[in-house]
Amino acid sequence: MTALNISTSSASETGLMYSDIITTVSEKYAQEICTTNEYGYGFEGILKKRKKDLFGILNGVDYTVWNPERDSLIPYRYSSKELPLKREDKKALCKHFKLEYDAGNSRSWNYIKAYRPKRS
Repeated sequence: MTALNISTSSASETGLMYSDIITTVSEKYAQEICTTNEYGYGFEGILKKRKKDLFGILNGVDYTVWNPERDSLIPYRYSSKELPLKREDKKALCKHFKLEYDAGNSRSWNYIKAYRPKRS
């Protein structure tokens, strides 16, 4: 990694440079964004350098891995029929990171950036 130049870096560029992994909506799109400015929107150089950390996962989530009904890393397993248990997981997550739990706020942390309209 190169040193970060705050004056010329965008939040997206910084995120791409320093994130552990990068995911896209599909394997094909992961390949496309490394090729040209048309797909990479100026980030293709960084993405090409980070190719080993770039993964295409259909619709951004691999449900065989990220399944709250079977996930051994969360304290409460739940399905769409047991959503109150999801709140209990969020409480546990907030407690683990010493954050205030806000029942009215359903989001935790994420960053999603779309550089072009959704393809049909």
